[in-house]
Amino acid sequence: TAAVEAPARAPRAARVPGLWRERLRILNASLPPLAERSRDTRRTDILVNSISGAVTIGLGFVFSSRDDGSPHPAQVLLWSQGGLLLAQGLAALAFPPARERLSDEFSAMPQNTVRLRHARVRFGEEALDRMAADGARRRVINAVVGIAAALIPVGVIYSDQIFNGRPWPEPPELNVIAVSISGIAVVQALVPLFTRSAEERLRDEYRSRVRMLREGAEEPD
Repeated sequence: TAAVEAPARAPRAARVPGLWRERLRILNASLPPLAERSRDTRRTDILVNSISGAVTIGLGFVFSSRDDGSPHPAQVLLWSQGGLLLAQGLAALAFPPARERLSDEFSAMPQNTVRLRHARVRFGEEALDRMAADGARRRVINAVVGIAAALIPVGVIYSDQIFNGRPWPEPPELNVIAVSISGIAVVQALVPLFTRSAEERLRDEYRSRVRMLREGAEEPD
């Protein structure tokens, strides 16, 4: 009798990496470099704001006070702007963003056993949420500071007109330019309120990638 041929086996599906391993891989690739990049940017911002603030305050001493001893409007303007720049530099130095501390904590966590790898993934995902919340808070703070920085010069330049009823400077076109520049700066300061921070984008991108991996992924490590 003729030999009965064995039915052909269906091709084996390609192995999909475990979801825990993929989550850990993405977090390992995203979080450790984040802290160093953030520190580099923050150091630059601190240096630029500190130097700019000191120079701006120094320029204020070029102007002489008024006859009655009160500061010249240009002095008030330069000193207020310089003080704001210095305050921004000191705030960046004293209050580092959460992404630096949390990324360092994540990098220090061991991952040589399954239990430790799972703990590292859970901490990393929680850290992403905390970073995103911190980024959202900083967006609001930066917007408020930006609006203040845009409005303070106008208030200083036109303080006599606003509070003492003095005539507006001539020609009128200069007033239109000054107010327009301030208005544009206010609009620019408001833009971050309607956009996501880098931390929020990182969290959302991670969640999107994990959702794509869930179908067909193997849950065991």
